[in-house]
Amino acid sequence: MPKAKPKTPKATATTPTPEPVQIVRQATMDVAADVVTVSVSSETPVLVCRHWNGRYQPVMEILDHTPGSIDTTYIRDGLTIRDGHGGDIAGIVRPVQIADGKLCGPIEWSASERAAVLRADSIARIRRSVSVEALSTWPDNVKQEGSTDDGKPIIRVMRWTPTAAAIISGEPADPTVGVFRELEHTDPETTQQAAEVAATEKETHTMPENDNTTIIQRTRVDEIRELREFAKEIGATDEVLREAIREKWSIERFADAAIASKGTAKPLNQNASPNLDLSDKEVKRYSVLSAIDSLITGRTDTFEREVSAEIARQLGKAPAGLYIPDKVLISRVVSSGGTGASLISTDLLTGSFVDLLRAKMVATALGVQVVGGLRGDIDIPKQTSGSTGYWVARDGSATESTPAFTQIRATPHTVGGRVLVGRSMLKQSSMDAEALITNDITMQLRVALDSALINGTGANGQPKGLLLADDLNAGTITTPGTVTWANINTFWSVIEADLVDASTSKWLMHPTVAGYFAGTFVNTGTAVPFLTMGPTPTMCGFPAVISTQLATDLLLFGVWQNLSLLLWGALDINLDTSSASASGSVYVTGLMDADVIVKRGQAFAYNGNVLA
Repeated sequence: MPKAKPKTPKATATTPTPEPVQIVRQATMDVAADVVTVSVSSETPVLVCRHWNGRYQPVMEILDHTPGSIDTTYIRDGLTIRDGHGGDIAGIVRPVQIADGKLCGPIEWSASERAAVLRADSIARIRRSVSVEALSTWPDNVKQEGSTDDGKPIIRVMRWTPTAAAIISGEPADPTVGVFRELEHTDPETTQQAAEVAATEKETHTMPENDNTTIIQRTRVDEIRELREFAKEIGATDEVLREAIREKWSIERFADAAIASKGTAKPLNQNASPNLDLSDKEVKRYSVLSAIDSLITGRTDTFEREVSAEIARQLGKAPAGLYIPDKVLISRVVSSGGTGASLISTDLLTGSFVDLLRAKMVATALGVQVVGGLRGDIDIPKQTSGSTGYWVARDGSATESTPAFTQIRATPHTVGGRVLVGRSMLKQSSMDAEALITNDITMQLRVALDSALINGTGANGQPKGLLLADDLNAGTITTPGTVTWANINTFWSVIEADLVDASTSKWLMHPTVAGYFAGTFVNTGTAVPFLTMGPTPTMCGFPAVISTQLATDLLLFGVWQNLSLLLWGALDINLDTSSASASGSVYVTGLMDADVIVKRGQAFAYNGNVLA
């Protein structure tokens, strides 16, 4: 039977409330013999892959444990202990202490049967491995302290937020922390030495009997696992991966070879998105209105808050307000009682919010690449020149040439959709009421993202849209308002002249421009218009998309796969409770991070003088 929790005395004028996180200098902890103590983090360097000094690379990461470096937002009332990452809550570390460069404390166990098993195994020293779950703002608030012998940067994170810890069955990234390891001192002065040891390949040692020394080592298996994981991140081919394993390449050399061989973007997983594996019952339990209420009241103990905290852990970024999982958004946007459900395919309903946005955007009809689930800044390799072929004289040799690459940097820009929710709406509990809110936010985000793709100004927080690309082609229109058939054909011909295959190109035009082309004929006296209307309008043999997102005098043509809309993270809702406070209403804002990348401007042609 679990031990009863001691009652906490009420705060009075003479009995101050104890600090939720205690800073302890001495290496002792006054606890009963049957109490399990645990450390969850230390200043031991851990090998991770991060974007640092302009590229994605392996670094030795140190979490700084001076009091000002640890954000205690999520541990003010104790640090949650889970049964594995993403598992059920097994207990809570309370009080949380910072002692000897470690975050530690005694565990108060849950009353569940599983927690009893974990507690017994921990007391018996069978389960000792623990892994911390934390948020940090890479590359902000970090500094480099040196490098290992093989060139890996040693990075100290000066501001980070522990959110939870997990009792795990495998080997931890930091072997100096875990159950009953709270007092094993980590000396910051030995950081450089520990980093170098952790980054070396495992050697064979003959250990004396009863030697309990922990040796921090990496095996060849670890290196291969690291290469495979990194290959998934950068989209490397199996051929390059096999050669890297066979020749024992470093990650740095492997990354360079993978980019050179492929010449395409780094991690662009179209279906990746933080989407907790919520059951149908949990999706029904989740309430968007309850999530909004928790933001108004400041409650942190709700189911919706717990879900948001887990998404934040996956993303490595705290929300401005509260994250909503994809499964919930999709189920609310397509109201269960409405007829709209028949318009959305089954695979979309089980997909991601990015899929839902993509299904409704004009960009999708054009063929723009919409990519979700990104984390951190993204470097996309772009080939700027190719190798050149030469004729070779008898007994001569070919002149050497090398293709050139550059990097396109994509960084998050925040876009928002704002909805006014009235006092009476906040008191509702129906799925249709929640669908009304999420539908409005989704619609506003879709319109804003579609517009940014074309018209983004690059100022006031906006990304640069297609029209600001440096290397766009121009279609010829001699006289505005008097467009000829020869003018129309210059759009595809200038793209082909730049060695771009225009066979999959599409037009984009405003309805006013479409009306003009539908009434303009190829030859005088014939009934063949420039633009043939129908289920799929076409002009000059290429499909046309008609949208008010384009200016009324502009015509765009191109291979739209060369334009990408990148989306980071999950939908983040935030509140404005003051602007409409007199009526008891609130403004709910849905925030997403996005950027626009033009991979090759020569694949597009435009003209802004169509109409007189």
